[in-house]
Amino acid sequence: MKTGGESRGKGLDQDGCFVREGSLVRVPAAFAPVVAGLTARLATRFPPDRLLSSYLYGSIPRGTAVPGVSDLDALLVLRTGAADEPTGPTGPRPDPWRRSWTPPSRRSTAPGSC
Repeated sequence: MKTGGESRGKGLDQDGCFVREGSLVRVPAAFAPVVAGLTARLATRFPPDRLLSSYLYGSIPRGTAVPGVSDLDALLVLRTGAADEPTGPTGPRPDPWRRSWTPPSRRSTAPGSC
């Protein structure tokens, strides 16, 4: 694992920065709508001054995702909100977008279907 210098292992380069394990150009076509949906959802869910960074990791950006098996792994860095907002881990919240998305393996493969 090298990024122009000696690796420290465990996903870090010589400066202690993350070594990128994937790229958006490696996202399999079946998962491109999932990544686009996340990007759109983040833009509507968080104001630009609140969302500092987002990082996609795992099999999807590595290009090794398997429809019906793989999930979407994302890390968000958010600026602290107002004093009345919770600031610690709150656990998973129901998300209407999650319920509306159909994994690629469950979509119809009939011509003209989405």
